[in-house]
Amino acid sequence: MAPAEAPKFEYLCIILDKPGTNAKRMEYRSIHIQGLRPLMESQTLISGGLFPLPFPTSTIMKIIDARSNHKYCLLTTLWLGTMFNTHPTDSETPPFKGSMVVIQATSAQEAREIVGRDIYAQNGVWDFENAQIFPPAMALGLIQNLLNFSNQDVIPFTWIIGLALIVIFSLAYVRDPFKGIPGPFLARWTAWWNVYYSRKGNMHRNMMAMHKKYGTLVRTGPNEVSTSNPEAFNIIYGAGTGFRKSDWYSVWQGTRKWDLFGERNTEIHRNQRRLVANTYSLSNMKKLEPYVDSAIGVFITKMAEMSGQQVDISYWTHLFGFDVIGEVTFSKRFGFMESGKDDGAFAIIENSLRSAAWSGYVPWLYWLNARLTPVIGNHLAVTARQGSLLKMAATAIAERKERGSSHADVLAQFFDIQKEKPIFDDISLTSQVSSNIFAGSDSTAISLSAMLLYLLKNPEKKKILLAEIEAMAQKKNVKQCGIFSLEMANDMPYLQAVMWEAMRLHPAIGMNIGRRVPQGGVTIDGRYYPEGTTLSMNAWVINRDKKTFGEDSDAFRPERWMEDSERVGDMKRIFFSFGAGARFCLGRHIAWLEMSKLIPSLFHSFDIDLATPDLQVTEHTMSKPVEAQEKNHSSRRSPLLLNYQPDHRDTMSSVVEHSQAKSPTQDSAAHSQTSTINPGTELDEKRAEDSTEPVAADSQPSDEEAAPPPPTDTPEPPPNGGTQAWLTVLGAHFLFCNSWGIANAFGTFQTYYELELLQSSSPSDIAWIGSVQSWLLLFVGALSGPIYDAGYARALIIGGSFFSVFGQMMLSLCDNYWQIFLAQGICVGIGGGMLCMIGNLIASQYFTTKLSTATGIAAAGSSLGGVIYPIVFHRLQPTVGFGWATRVIGFITLALQLVAILVLKPRVKPQARRGLLDLAAFKEVPYTVFTFSVFVGFLGLYQPFFYVQSFAIKTGLTNSNLGFYLLSILNATSAFGRILPGMVSDKIGAMNAMIPCAFLSALLAFCILAVKDAAGIIVLMVLYGFFSGTFVSSPTATIIRLSAHNRAMTGTRLGQAFAIISFGYLIGTPVGGVVLDQHGFNALWIFTGAIIVGSSLILMLARYFYKGLSLTAIG
Repeated sequence: MAPAEAPKFEYLCIILDKPGTNAKRMEYRSIHIQGLRPLMESQTLISGGLFPLPFPTSTIMKIIDARSNHKYCLLTTLWLGTMFNTHPTDSETPPFKGSMVVIQATSAQEAREIVGRDIYAQNGVWDFENAQIFPPAMALGLIQNLLNFSNQDVIPFTWIIGLALIVIFSLAYVRDPFKGIPGPFLARWTAWWNVYYSRKGNMHRNMMAMHKKYGTLVRTGPNEVSTSNPEAFNIIYGAGTGFRKSDWYSVWQGTRKWDLFGERNTEIHRNQRRLVANTYSLSNMKKLEPYVDSAIGVFITKMAEMSGQQVDISYWTHLFGFDVIGEVTFSKRFGFMESGKDDGAFAIIENSLRSAAWSGYVPWLYWLNARLTPVIGNHLAVTARQGSLLKMAATAIAERKERGSSHADVLAQFFDIQKEKPIFDDISLTSQVSSNIFAGSDSTAISLSAMLLYLLKNPEKKKILLAEIEAMAQKKNVKQCGIFSLEMANDMPYLQAVMWEAMRLHPAIGMNIGRRVPQGGVTIDGRYYPEGTTLSMNAWVINRDKKTFGEDSDAFRPERWMEDSERVGDMKRIFFSFGAGARFCLGRHIAWLEMSKLIPSLFHSFDIDLATPDLQVTEHTMSKPVEAQEKNHSSRRSPLLLNYQPDHRDTMSSVVEHSQAKSPTQDSAAHSQTSTINPGTELDEKRAEDSTEPVAADSQPSDEEAAPPPPTDTPEPPPNGGTQAWLTVLGAHFLFCNSWGIANAFGTFQTYYELELLQSSSPSDIAWIGSVQSWLLLFVGALSGPIYDAGYARALIIGGSFFSVFGQMMLSLCDNYWQIFLAQGICVGIGGGMLCMIGNLIASQYFTTKLSTATGIAAAGSSLGGVIYPIVFHRLQPTVGFGWATRVIGFITLALQLVAILVLKPRVKPQARRGLLDLAAFKEVPYTVFTFSVFVGFLGLYQPFFYVQSFAIKTGLTNSNLGFYLLSILNATSAFGRILPGMVSDKIGAMNAMIPCAFLSALLAFCILAVKDAAGIIVLMVLYGFFSGTFVSSPTATIIRLSAHNRAMTGTRLGQAFAIISFGYLIGTPVGGVVLDQHGFNALWIFTGAIIVGSSLILMLARYFYKGLSLTAIG
């Protein structure tokens, strides 16, 4: 058995140069660097070379001074590896001082030997005999010393970082070439706006709404603009314009070297396309038509077998699309139509398309997932294009080779290409075949379903088509269940018009089709777009352009394609359902062949009508009809259901229905394989890039899409007064007293713990108890909001009362840090969180015109608690001890809670249960920005509540007795700040009242720096309590007003907002404690004022988004 290898450690080695060796160092430098490379490759040299350290050299040199006998001037510049005396300049030899490296070795002696073998050591550059080798524990201590720098200089660096961020964002805005282009606020800053709508599946509908709202140009990303200007179409998508596909396509291609859809290099794409283009040419369709006929024959036979049943025709067109691709490519169907179900391929394609749709906007996430897959596994379904789909294609190709065939199918033609062009190797062939499968089946099925839907929704158009079909059938003697030829279909102008029109209104993909602006930029319609800009169009938008397609462009009117030939030419020039230019859909002719033959053959064999004529349909940007048991997709499309009977025209009736009601005769187990029609035509490079597809949905009604709920009684309008209304305000006042009031009283406990009970703990550590308590108060409030919406207000009040009282009683038994943290921080915090918002939510049911006044009076309860509880504790603790002082507070809490339980009665019961989150609220910019402004404000606002008592006592401004009362003074005046401005808020708006009060709070925080005596600090706390009280009490009323259009979700919206705000409370005072610990009280007050100023500015921005620049608008 081999002996175990000795463990290795990292040793910090500091070696100074001998005097006067600069020239010699330069002479041997190249040899020295070459010698380091094998050490780095073997991981013997862990750190070294010219990499700047992220901390100042003064700290390093203090360490070196402390450990070395050498005395030298303080370094001003240091590189990890090379040390300098002064900053080197270009005009002189660098002033080398020595080297510092980290060596991995089994012992300090081995580390010294490794260093000794260096050319610098052997040729007298280094003072090797005096080299310092620090062992691992000491090196760890040095690192800890280095990290202490951040605490020593936190304030200057905070200001520098903040200023740098302001400059960066200001410059970004000033230099932004798109700042005049309208669009969603978040799209200006992040690509996640696109990710959200792509995942949601309604990008196409969203883009239609955006262009309707903003006009021709819409900013959809930091560097992306969507245009609906037809004049820009050929500039962006025309052949030879130099525009290439955007990075969105990179995740579609992945690691495949052959991918006609995802390939962004125009030269590579051109060469690859030329190899296979003839296979997909119009002239080649005649060779492929017999294979399509075979699949259509099976389709019509299967329809006839299901006589009298309801059939999901959308699902069946997808089975047809998949099998016809198998027939055309391999001369063998996949057997999906025969079995009536797929083999799981639909789900793979569906999930891959959905994944690619959103991950294309954050391609770095795709490549990160690829790198981490060996460690954490794959988490992106789009990778199936590189895996399972390629395997499926490879298996089919191998089977086809083994079986052999004399048919001139697609694969046979690919084999011929391989013989002539070896560059089209087996890997390329497999990739191209997988594209046939991936793209050809989905997009064709989407378009077929759309054609059927539009015809059945417009019976007058269907009647015209039927007449044309019957005329052709008689002319060409097409028998019952016969198949129409491509030649016959081409001679049916109304059929062709129907196909153009259905695909115009319902492209197979609804994603934006992005192209990168080439070198030199481009000017379109007088606006310049710099190189690298992504310009995009959406087929659902451009295909409805009213200038091109007419004022009735939203209507299904096939006749538009049979009118003025010049206009038809214009329409076809910007028809985007098959792509454009050099990236025009390669497989469009195969798709057109299938649709041209199946539609007339189907209508000739069967009567088809809608079972629900007034059916409403939705779509999913990247999906097929969604199967009945699929879970939790918010945007589903309804499957087309066909009630089929074989045709004797006078008696047969088929029903094609886009509905969410599952067929009662359909076997759910079999239907569980139902896939969804996906856009994503990747082979026909267009389809995946420009279309959406017919709607998909569950067969079971969803909560939002099912029949409307039973009618409920309309509640009476709020009384805005009366006994019960004001008793409710009283109860809410007591809830605030025992939640926020308890939290506001923590400053007294903070001072007591610092001076007596927890003297060994730092102010920052102690502050964590109060900040966690306050954080839970807000964060648990986020959970209590939807619980309140679900109708459990009373349970929350009783549960919150229990935790609050129980926590106080347990606190009375505590004598060390962790016990106090659990009792006061956790238990009391949870109780307060269950109580803090319920009072105002119930009170808001009784008031509209006096809402701010009512919520202000209720919120003043926090000031009542902040006054009473510190006084009770301060007066009782010296006489009865800490235990009984906290028990008395617990009994007071119990008494007030009993009153609240008796008087608080919700006036209106919720009509429906709501979710924990209302993410739609964050799409409302005023709501989002306001929430962020309060979060920032809470980082600084509560510093005086925690630290002013200890500040006054420790600095000698007051004696200990008066110092303890400062918190009560602060909370008492805060009560007036919550009530009086609240009355004004009813007239001018809560945000309008908050803004000046926030600025004044910041000013008063700065003024604490100038306080010299007790009178000064008392006056400042009176004023600070008043103005900060307005800031604290107004968010509730403001969020309620911002949610006025959706009152049913008020609790949820209020809860999630305060959950975010709570993190400001959580980290604010502990950070303040660190600042106090390291820099003293002056730095703390500067930190407080600066943070509140920042919050005030963001609050002004929220006011602008809510009510604009009008100074008279109530906001």
